[in-house]
Amino acid sequence: MRILLTVVIALVLVGCTAGAPGASPADPEPPQTAALVSEQAADATPTVETVPTDPSDVTAPPQPVARTAVADDPIAPSVQPLSALSTAAVQAADTAQARVSVTVIDLRAGIFYSFGSDESYRMASIGKVPLMLAVLGAEPTPLDRSQLATMITWSDNDLAAALWAQVGGLSTVSEVWAQAVGPDAVPTRDHWGGGETTADAFAQLLAAIATGETLDAMVAADAAALLEGVAPAQAWGVSAGAPTGVTMAVKNGWVEWDDSWLIHSTGYARVVDGGPLYVIVVLTQGLHSLDDGVELIESIATPIHEAFGA
Repeated sequence: MRILLTVVIALVLVGCTAGAPGASPADPEPPQTAALVSEQAADATPTVETVPTDPSDVTAPPQPVARTAVADDPIAPSVQPLSALSTAAVQAADTAQARVSVTVIDLRAGIFYSFGSDESYRMASIGKVPLMLAVLGAEPTPLDRSQLATMITWSDNDLAAALWAQVGGLSTVSEVWAQAVGPDAVPTRDHWGGGETTADAFAQLLAAIATGETLDAMVAADAAALLEGVAPAQAWGVSAGAPTGVTMAVKNGWVEWDDSWLIHSTGYARVVDGGPLYVIVVLTQGLHSLDDGVELIESIATPIHEAFGA
């Protein structure tokens, strides 16, 4: 069933608080051809990405993103609480000691499963996904493609900053959001990782990549290939518990900010050599450590995969 990425419907929202200690994977050194990766889950204290902190960059979050249906849409996707898919995932999210938002989209049935999905979070390195789409849509050179591969697969921040400036920054990336998700999803801060998003909006962006709907087919295919090629050391999170025979596309982001951690994991599953199955987006803020965030997100993702037949 074709997933419609935008629909007028009120989300069933559930408040949340969360966290538990865990262990994150150690990152090997990136290839010598890549710039030093500043966002990595290393044995030692990780070096974190730069997020703007000036007073003008801490204004009120944007309004929740509405799913707006076009007039000729034949089907309206169903929106259900996450508990309708997995009570175990809700329990993991609801008992943590941090803000947690989850959106799951069943791409075959057209169902959105939501847990606090309209709450806004700084994007951190998941903001490299819309940037990637902007670069791919601007007739990238071989050098651009090489830099994109490093930016996505090793989460290189320096290349993200350079490519952000190259494509025209917020004005260009906003067009990607508007095309893939809708005008209400457009971020308001001119920084690749400093803008805000919701779990709901970001899940719709990934669904556009996974299905090729609302995006240029070649752009979507190239973006999918990059997300499905993320370095294994950076593919923790929503990939945990994925069933055999499924390929996971993943993009994570994390940064220590305001004396706590903001940790996100996003991705989609598809049948190997086949079509897309479902999207999982987990956004968190207020955790005590990177390890806590990895364990929390994986405790949410694993029962979600199980609910889809893992």
